[in-house]
Amino acid sequence: MVHLKDVRSIAAAPGYQWVELGRGRVDVKGCVAALKDIGFDGWAIVELDRVVDAAGSPKASAAANRDYVVNQLGLALSP
Repeated sequence: MVHLKDVRSIAAAPGYQWVELGRGRVDVKGCVAALKDIGFDGWAIVELDRVVDAAGSPKASAAANRDYVVNQLGLALSP
């Protein structure tokens, strides 16, 4: 199993925030490509600890992560 997360830097402690996939500094596409290169065939779990944008919502963050996984990473979702 792989746990996929993305993070962005902030000035305040602890110095980072978890954000939706593709919004941070993690090379998520590169990580998934490396997993494909080694033949990884397990689960990838995506979660967001909390919604960091005041105008956001858990539902909108989940939809953004889903769209990134499907459209940017080309991965299938399990039912």
